[in-house]
Amino acid sequence: WREVFWRIWGMVHTMECTECHRFFPVSMLKHCSYHPQNPTFKANDNSGIYPCCGAPAIRFDAARVASNSGCHAKMHQVSDPQGRQLMEVVSSRQDLITL
Repeated sequence: WREVFWRIWGMVHTMECTECHRFFPVSMLKHCSYHPQNPTFKANDNSGIYPCCGAPAIRFDAARVASNSGCHAKMHQVSDPQGRQLMEVVSSRQDLITL
């Protein structure tokens, strides 16, 4: 039951990432997705691609900011005091909490 408790705990506690500016369940701590390269656009064209993976990109895409897209993943970053307290709990039980 210990494993079940901590897995559920990680799914119901959320934090906000200072890198991607999204809220995420603590269990997804290692899944801050991003593109390591900026998209490239042709002159006078609003569509382009990410050179790192070939995914399509739109120059003025407001949804891209809110989406969870990217071809690479890193750890989410947290800076608020409550988030740091949660991070202390997570770091001591990371193998049970994170996916």
